[in-house]
Amino acid sequence: MAEGFITEAAMAILTTVLSRTAEEVKLPWSFKNDQKELEKKLKRIHMLLCGSAGIRFNNPLVDDWLSKVKNVAYEADDFIDEVAYEALKQKLKFRNQSQFKKKLQFFFTVGSNPIVFSFQMGHRVRKLMGSIEDVFKDAQVLGIKPVDIAAGSSRSVPVLEDVQLQVQRELVASRGLIGRDQDEANIIKLLCHPGNSDRDLSVVGIVGMAGLGKTALSKRVCERNEVTKHFEKRIWVCVSHDFEVKGILEKMVELVDEQSCNRSSYQATITELQKNLRGKRYLLVLDDVWDTISSVWESFCSILQDIGGSKGTMVLATSRSSQVLATMEIHNEIQTLTTWHGPHIHQLKGLTYTDSWSLFQRRVHRIIDVTRAERMVTKCGGVPLAINVLGDLLRHRCSEEWKQIEESELWKLEDKNGILPSLRLSFNYLPSAAVKSCFAYCAVFPEDAVIRRENLIQLWMAHGFLQPYDKMERIGNEYFNVLLNNSFFQDMEFDKHGGVDRCKMHDVVRSLAKVVSRQEFLTVSENVNMTKISSDVRHLSLLTEKGLTQKLKKKVRTVLSESLHIGNPNTLLMHAKCLRVLSLVNAGLFVLPDSIGSLKHLRYLDISENDIMKLPSAIGELYNLQTLKHLCFRIPYFSTFPTLPKELRKLVNLRYICTNKYSCMGFSLCIQLERINQYRKWGGRISDISLLNNIRGSLAIRYLEHISSKEEARRASLKTKPNIHHLDLTWSYNATTSLSNSEEVLEELLPHKDLKILNIWYYNGKVLPSWLMMMRPSRVSQLCNLVEMKFYYCRNLKQLPDSFVFPLLKVLVVWGCDNLTSFPDLGTMNSLETLQIGRCPNLEDLPNLEPLTNLRKLEIHNCARKLCLIGWSKLGNLPTQVEQFTQLQTLGIGHFDTLKVLPSWLGSLTCLEIVDLQHMESLTCLPPRNDMLRATRFLGFRITPFQCPKLSISVDIFDVLLTKG
Repeated sequence: MAEGFITEAAMAILTTVLSRTAEEVKLPWSFKNDQKELEKKLKRIHMLLCGSAGIRFNNPLVDDWLSKVKNVAYEADDFIDEVAYEALKQKLKFRNQSQFKKKLQFFFTVGSNPIVFSFQMGHRVRKLMGSIEDVFKDAQVLGIKPVDIAAGSSRSVPVLEDVQLQVQRELVASRGLIGRDQDEANIIKLLCHPGNSDRDLSVVGIVGMAGLGKTALSKRVCERNEVTKHFEKRIWVCVSHDFEVKGILEKMVELVDEQSCNRSSYQATITELQKNLRGKRYLLVLDDVWDTISSVWESFCSILQDIGGSKGTMVLATSRSSQVLATMEIHNEIQTLTTWHGPHIHQLKGLTYTDSWSLFQRRVHRIIDVTRAERMVTKCGGVPLAINVLGDLLRHRCSEEWKQIEESELWKLEDKNGILPSLRLSFNYLPSAAVKSCFAYCAVFPEDAVIRRENLIQLWMAHGFLQPYDKMERIGNEYFNVLLNNSFFQDMEFDKHGGVDRCKMHDVVRSLAKVVSRQEFLTVSENVNMTKISSDVRHLSLLTEKGLTQKLKKKVRTVLSESLHIGNPNTLLMHAKCLRVLSLVNAGLFVLPDSIGSLKHLRYLDISENDIMKLPSAIGELYNLQTLKHLCFRIPYFSTFPTLPKELRKLVNLRYICTNKYSCMGFSLCIQLERINQYRKWGGRISDISLLNNIRGSLAIRYLEHISSKEEARRASLKTKPNIHHLDLTWSYNATTSLSNSEEVLEELLPHKDLKILNIWYYNGKVLPSWLMMMRPSRVSQLCNLVEMKFYYCRNLKQLPDSFVFPLLKVLVVWGCDNLTSFPDLGTMNSLETLQIGRCPNLEDLPNLEPLTNLRKLEIHNCARKLCLIGWSKLGNLPTQVEQFTQLQTLGIGHFDTLKVLPSWLGSLTCLEIVDLQHMESLTCLPPRNDMLRATRFLGFRITPFQCPKLSISVDIFDVLLTKG
């Protein structure tokens, strides 16, 4: 079985390299022939892997051969990447020069001379080809023959559930655990028994094999009313392999204090816990405890007693080992608990067959073959995780695939890593080597880590798992959903749109990822013997930097580190030349060394939570960089914006840039423009983003008054950036630029047609640009994909477009437009859900609301002295927001066909003089005279004959009644 996993891993890497040679990389100069020859040889290796996939081996020589294949694939990837890097470097370096000068300088520059460069790379090509020939020879000795698999024969991507159905299924699964009611009752009884109240500290344990649902059960126990009422605080800590006291205490502080723990000593941590827990009865859950040492457990118990929780404080521990929990029992003197209602260690068993079948039905929905399904459910042994995975695997498959899955030999194999057969099958049936490679990479995350969907996709992108290049995000989301639909992720958290934003990975699933990756992932801790680690390690998670050898650094492609102060990273950067991913979060850095520019392959860089206020100009040499994160939550709100070098404009492959949270207000990229005579840092002029056509997400451009001409604004080339979905264009609040300048600048800032959100702040022009104003129903809008549009404090703006033609627009906000007098026709905007209008004192009417059948939210604030309300035909009430218009003088009301009685609050509009009523088919009654007397300026109602047919008018109701004849 191990060889099968290794084959899959090698296949995934090789497939990635082949996709790059075929689609992404165009090699220059004399390497065209080498590219063709390399691609030909790699395809032959791929055929050999296909030939080996169906052969059962128990031979270490095969294992070695597969490792060689992976190494060759990595070498080929590095070679292709480096040559492509040099080609891009020269293209950017000489892009503005004449052809003659370009060729002359190109030839005499040592780093770019084609002859010099070919000589430098020639040795690597020959070495790589030699390694490939060795792979061919070894395959021949081992009897591995190439098999040509026809294009398109790879397993198709299974049908994915609609996102909302998927979310609904997971929510149902999380709310109701099948077959665990009695287990839950027993544990609650142990935790809340009155006999605990005379003890300072007691322990209850849940023990059971992996996948039985110990964590899910303990979480549900903690949410029950009996438990929430009994304990003042509930604290959840995932322990995993190392029972490290300081780490557990720090996690406790973060949970009770709801902030990161930055305390440097035991005593500071304990003091913080004493402040929050002293005298309180709390429940501490230690989830997934693997091992405890008597002395360590005694020390931990002593610290808990020093913290000073009240009597009845409990520890609920979950573990796979009863011996671990027994060790915890010895030091707590809770044996007397056995005299009331059973043992204090609760043994969690597998589900009954009936409960297993119910769980399976919940996951599958439609059972094709009941008899076959019953046999497979029985093979799951009552383990909920195994049943869930099996159900997800079978959900959208045909009867023939059900038969193949049931008859698979994987059901019969024993696995020393505790990996469930249904989990192995689910991995085998993933649709492609690329998806399997993405799954294997998840081994880089520590146990119980929260995995952010967007971040995971960015990491996959950095390693080239997502092809083709121009569709990486879409492919990444598809792959994430495939893994989600196969139960490889759990504990989902959802964004405001109902999509999965964060998740976790079960430790058994993570074990599978580690087996698949075959010693490529390593967590470097104090307990790791660095002299015995595999030479195949490519991805590192650092808990310590001690023992990192130069040989290890040379091959490594990922370095992830968080809250590890590494001092000077120069040594790492100088040797780790193959890095694709570098994350040094909260590493105590004040400066990023210039050696960062030597990482030619780097695609993902995260230096968040460091005090780096200026990035080196060498970062402009990272031409392959796709993601740059430089977030620091410690920087005060009004602090200086971190300086980015002007060389950043050369990063033409940059797709995501996240800088200081407070300066960018959550934007992916924030450009703060400067005056022409100030020091030019990156962001100082709008042309800095002209070449960054791959950036995506949200873009904010501020201080637009510093753009001196329309020609300068045009250099932003916003319309060439199709992946910007949110655009904020902002002038300063008190900007003094001329109206004509503002209008010319905005005219040239036409965004790409795929823009989703447009916000315009403090624009002081009188008219909007032609790309917003020239919208007619007969003409396709240039921004036809907009879903949100907001205008804030555009004080000189006199009119909006006569007719909005934005068929997908859901949110429209017009706020603080002092000179706006009329509102456009919204008749074509059937998708509009939110309409907000505020602080527009000269606005004389509101749009006809009747066509807006999807409107869910209407807000109108402090708008006018004269206002006309044209309502829905089925609306039975006036908008209550009008009650706040205390300066309103004239109010027109029309087409509220089901409105029978005008509200009495009209009398609270103290400045109201006239109410004009038109086409009020159902109106039968005006407000009582006494209510209207409060409006001291009120003259009366103006009514058009025959337009209010049911209204009974009495002349003595009001002193003045105006009727139009």
